[in-house]
Amino acid sequence: MVCNSCNLPVIYGDTHRSAVLSDDNVENVAVSQEGNNAGVPMPKLEQVTPAQVLQDGDQQYAPHVISTPLAFLIHDALNSNIYGEPGWMGTGWRAGRDLKRHDIGGKTGTTNSSKDAWFSGYGPDTVTTVWIGFDDHRRDLGRSTASGAIDDQVSGGEGGAKSAQPAWDEFMKVALDGIPEQKVTPPPGIISVTIDKATGKLSKGGAGSRSEYFIEGTQPTEYPTYDAGTTLMDAGGESHELF
Repeated sequence: MVCNSCNLPVIYGDTHRSAVLSDDNVENVAVSQEGNNAGVPMPKLEQVTPAQVLQDGDQQYAPHVISTPLAFLIHDALNSNIYGEPGWMGTGWRAGRDLKRHDIGGKTGTTNSSKDAWFSGYGPDTVTTVWIGFDDHRRDLGRSTASGAIDDQVSGGEGGAKSAQPAWDEFMKVALDGIPEQKVTPPPGIISVTIDKATGKLSKGGAGSRSEYFIEGTQPTEYPTYDAGTTLMDAGGESHELF
């Protein structure tokens, strides 16, 4: 979700580290014997392309790699994960409760066996990821049990929503403090269509329908058809074919 108007700075240039770090293998000296004060060799950055290093400090911007309408749809999906829709709640609902602003989006993540958990999200000009886990991937994050002594205590298996996201919420509350909420409006090329939730086709409204955004030209064009069946049950419980 990058565009020229998003005000996202980026540094251009080769950031690969030098191919030769040390005569010693880093892994071989990572663990030293007792009494040995030798430290682990630290990689050194090597400036291999001086011409690409900016001297004036001007902000650079990431290239526009996807269309603005597509970026809007991705934002709408990530915002829905926080604020949900009638009848369901996304895994990021705590962000809406804690930040109390609608110009944000994000998504939880949890690997198998709760070995890693994270929340990645954004607000105006700010993108943040909070990850929790162990360097030793044989360990998992485990489970917690509610003691009853703490209000609103999180318990159960660890996961992105309840383990990593609280830290994200607390950080973003400070990072976005004083920044006015920005109204997000559909860009040109986006249309809103009322669809049937069961089929994804057009709907005339009413129960079982909802409004959804589409890139113009990709919206559904047909209404659903329903099979009324070809049998009729008589008073005696016997089935008869109508056609």
